[in-house]
Amino acid sequence: MLLVRNNTFLPVSNSVSFWVLCFCLFLINITVFGSVSDKEGLKKGDSQSLESFNLDNYALDDLQRKSIEELLPEGVLLSQSLINTPMPKLKASKLGKLLTHYYNKSLGGSEHWETVKSIKISGDLSTLSGLYQYHSISKKPNLYKIAITLDGQSSIFAFDGRNKWQMQITEEEEEIFPEMTPEMDRMINETELPIYLLYPLQTGQAYQYLGTVREFNTVCHKLRLFTKRNYVIDYFIDVESHFIVTIHVFDTLKEFSPVIVRYSDYKLVEGLYFAHQVESYVDGLWDSSLSINSIGINQGVTDWMFYLDYKSP
Repeated sequence: MLLVRNNTFLPVSNSVSFWVLCFCLFLINITVFGSVSDKEGLKKGDSQSLESFNLDNYALDDLQRKSIEELLPEGVLLSQSLINTPMPKLKASKLGKLLTHYYNKSLGGSEHWETVKSIKISGDLSTLSGLYQYHSISKKPNLYKIAITLDGQSSIFAFDGRNKWQMQITEEEEEIFPEMTPEMDRMINETELPIYLLYPLQTGQAYQYLGTVREFNTVCHKLRLFTKRNYVIDYFIDVESHFIVTIHVFDTLKEFSPVIVRYSDYKLVEGLYFAHQVESYVDGLWDSSLSINSIGINQGVTDWMFYLDYKSP
């Protein structure tokens, strides 16, 4: 997921929000309850309460220190190896227990996670401008490629491990935009949202457990994440299943519009739970719906598939 900038500037597609182009479900295993037509609740969502929030480096450093105190087990040293470990063993605090349950119930635990190398997803993406075919591939640690197609025209967005690039292909020609604008560096892709939770001890981010709340008729744990890129991300996690119900993303610099993503129809696929229905809202208004048709785990995805000269998803 890429946040929508308040003033559109990217050339890839004039017919669909650019963040929709980059809407990839990389290992987000989630469920949601309630009516997707309840737009009034979305308009008055929690992101509105963050309008006056200002995150500076000092505040983030202090938040991160408190976060690590909540997560690091007693007597354990914060080594670089531990920082880089996905799903580390955490302190039995409310925050630590919440993340541990999420790892075990949603992702099958750290041992199973190690066996997952790549994911392929295909589906149908419904937007105000039409119904697109959606395809994505993702590979550890952070490679991804997303393509959407409508009436013979495809838009592709990818990260090959070093560079982000984008391309638009029609039956007559193709346009390549290998140079990203400075604003692109601040964009947050949905592939990053679960990664934040998998590496809770990394620098440049901090967590707060905000208790239990009701989110779309579901009692949820509320987990707030602060990032060094000036985003505040709220995760609403079902208290029973420990699947993510909703994600709210707010840009404290106000360069990008608030986004709410809701998930439903989760299914178990080779030990991981994936949402098969996703509703997305920008500034409280419906933006897109993604219906997943198929998900493949470890199906021969290689690094060269993410290079600029490889066009098939």
